Amino acid sequence: MSEEKTQVKISGSTDKGMPRGYNQDFIGFNQDFGIAVLADGMGGHKAGEVAAEIAVATVLENLQKVSDKRTTGSLLLDYVSNTISDSNEKIYQASETDEGPKRMGTTVVAAIVKGFQVYAGHMGDSRLYLYRERALRRITKDHSLAHDLTDKGFYIEAEAREANVGHMVTRR
Repeated sequence: MSEEKTQVKISGSTDKGMPRGYNQDFIGFNQDFGIAVLADGMGGHKAGEVAAEIAVATVLENLQKVSDKRTTGSLLLDYVSNTISDSNEKIYQASETDEGPKRMGTTVVAAIVKGFQVYAGHMGDSRLYLYRERALRRITKDHSLAHDLTDKGFYIEAEAREANVGHMVTRR
């Protein structure tokens, strides 16, 4: 069975958001391989930027290595997850050096398109959406305290948006 080549169009931009005076977001993609990665840095001005850049570079590089290989969907999904974990280790190592910023972290979402399937992984509250038939649908669940409390019935979704715990991520 031959795998059909699908045309993937990827674009992206980042924005510092309302409360910040600087942007800690970083994106990268390879349209030819159908790979997109976004990281939202945390931990002070330079620290978040550095963490996000390390995460995107690591994930993008690792996914490019596997993108042209034939593999099963479950192995590809595992690889996406493992490469995100690998980026976390590189960020930790960078923070341990004397020159590296301390207390840095990032959230990450990554996707690779193979044929008509999308394989994705994420950590934190960066989200992946599906745009189909002129509508956006969120396909990831935030790794955040607010989302966890909503799942457990402590909040309804509208209350969680107003809660003072919305910014606390449970995985990064």
